[in-house]
Amino acid sequence: MTLSARFLPVGLGLVALLCPANPVRAQSPDPQSPSDTVLLSLPVGQAIACNVPTSPAPALMQLRQFRFGAPSAPLGEWPRRISLAADSGGHPLALIDIVSHLPARGVYAMAQFSPNGDVSGWRQVVEMDSAAATAIDAGGNLAQLRSWVMSARSPGPLQPLDSAEQGRAHALAAWLWERRCARP
Repeated sequence: MTLSARFLPVGLGLVALLCPANPVRAQSPDPQSPSDTVLLSLPVGQAIACNVPTSPAPALMQLRQFRFGAPSAPLGEWPRRISLAADSGGHPLALIDIVSHLPARGVYAMAQFSPNGDVSGWRQVVEMDSAAATAIDAGGNLAQLRSWVMSARSPGPLQPLDSAEQGRAHALAAWLWERRCARP
């Protein structure tokens, strides 16, 4: 079995955990602390919200979800979400980093970690018609906005993570694991 086939279920499980029940509307990034909106960056000095997902993790796997943003903003408006899966020893298995600039665009990355320390993965940019989404959002119809966002996105191609991004993904996973909530 190839390494990517072995970790595919982990990745798909993490993607399912990240599907929000309501649309996430991100605020403008704070120019004093741009790391909350830079894909695969360490969010040093950012407000962190961490939780353990309620859906059960596969055996011997630990899952954590992190959100970053301005503490004064409602949690749903924080512009960055990261999910991290680790084995029972705390070694990273998969990481998904989502940076939202809704209603206009989003940037996503997924990294998979092998037992020998190799990192593989992809990144993708998704563009949306910001004028239409803004008009729907201004009208306050969240169901219409969610429907529109789900059907009107224009995903770019999946790009493999380059070696610098692989290194940043590994550093981010280690940094987050040290700051995880609900430690055993």
